[in-house]
Amino acid sequence: MNRRGCLALAGSGATIGLSGCVFDDSAADDTTDNSSVSATNETNGRADSDEADTPRECPVTQDLEVTPPAQVDENAVDSFLEEYESEYVLADIEASYDGWDIPAPPNTSVDDLEEEGTGLVAETQSIWSANTRKDVTISAEPREEVPDDVEPIDGDDLPDDAALAAETAAEAVDEDQLQRWRDRDQNYSLLTDPLESTRGEDDEYYVTVDETFVALEVTPNTGEIIDGNTIAWYYVDDVVARRTEEEDVDPADATIVECFTGMSLPRSLDSRYSVSP
Repeated sequence: MNRRGCLALAGSGATIGLSGCVFDDSAADDTTDNSSVSATNETNGRADSDEADTPRECPVTQDLEVTPPAQVDENAVDSFLEEYESEYVLADIEASYDGWDIPAPPNTSVDDLEEEGTGLVAETQSIWSANTRKDVTISAEPREEVPDDVEPIDGDDLPDDAALAAETAAEAVDEDQLQRWRDRDQNYSLLTDPLESTRGEDDEYYVTVDETFVALEVTPNTGEIIDGNTIAWYYVDDVVARRTEEEDVDPADATIVECFTGMSLPRSLDSRYSVSP
C-alpha cells in the first residue's frame, strides 16, 4: 500500500489493519511543537521585558496633550520639556488662582541637560504672571426693558461665585429701587464671567428676578499682581517623565508625571511606545 493510500485510510476512521504502512510522526510533531514553543517564548520574552521596563505606577498622565519626545536625545527632550513644563505650570496656576487672569503662558527655558542612566535630566525655569481684581462695588436697578441685543439671565441660574449679583438684584426688586453693595473679598472675574453674555454696550449686565429686568453695574476697586518663577527638575527616558521641585531630590527618583507606554499616542509614535508585543 502506498503512503497516499495509508493517509486516506487513516483519515477515514475505518477499522482495518494498515499492514505495510509505516508512519514517522516525529518530524511533524517536533516541527509543530518547537514552532509553538519558540513563538510562545518569544512573545512572553517581549511582554516580560516591556513589563519589567514599565514602572508599576503607570499609566500616569496629566492630560496636557503634549506629544512625547520621538527619541531620547537632547534636542527632542529639550523641545518636549519646554512645551510640557509650560503647560504643567499653567495648569497649576489655574488651579491655584481660580478667577485670576493669566495674560500669557509661562515662559519656560530648559537648562543643564545631562545623561543619567538610560535617560536625560534637566532643569527648567518658568516665568509667569497673574493678576486679579477684587473688592467690587455692585449696583442693581429694576428696569422695564432691556436692549434688543441682550438676553438676560435668570438670577437663580447664576453660579455661587456670582451670588452677589443675584442677591443684589433680588433686593432691588424687593425694594423697587436702586441697591448698591461693596464686597471687599469678591473676585471681579468670578462675578462677571457668568454675566458676560448679558453685557450691553453701556457696560451694564442684565438679569431677571421674578420676570423683572434688573440692570447691574460692577466696578473693581483694587487689583493684585503676582509674578512667579517656578523651577523644576526632570528625568526623561523612553518610558516615563519624572518631575520634582525639590532641589535635593534626584530627578530619576522623582514623581512620575507622564508614562509614555500604554498611552494613546500619535500613530507615528504608537509602535515605539506600545507595551504590546
